[in-house]
Amino acid sequence: MTVSLTGVLLCAIIALGIVARLAFILAFRVRVLGRVTRHDHHASERRFDARGYEWDGFRDVWLRTTYDYKGVKYRNDVLVVVSAGNEPYPILRLWIDPANPNNVTAKGPAYWCVWLLLLCTFAILSWMLPF
Repeated sequence: MTVSLTGVLLCAIIALGIVARLAFILAFRVRVLGRVTRHDHHASERRFDARGYEWDGFRDVWLRTTYDYKGVKYRNDVLVVVSAGNEPYPILRLWIDPANPNNVTAKGPAYWCVWLLLLCTFAILSWMLPF
């Protein structure tokens, strides 16, 4: 088995997992709007990131969010990706489990579609390998 075929097969397996995650989110999660009340991305970190020391330009940030679902207020911590040097948006889309509204994520279908697009690009490039 060649390196290019191995790369394509690996990408296909990972793509199946991403498509399964997309289907799961769209079938079993509900979108709500959440309001950020607090975050752990302090001003000193934002100044440090703005100078360009962070190599990839993004940072994982924990946000304390509040949201309403069926008339009940909930408060949870959510992990999001923020571009370096910027403050998180005050309002964001959250995906919750209707059976347990405390089970929340900010990584919805758009996040997984971006990863799927990057994975497909990698699969095409690995297919073009001469060995």
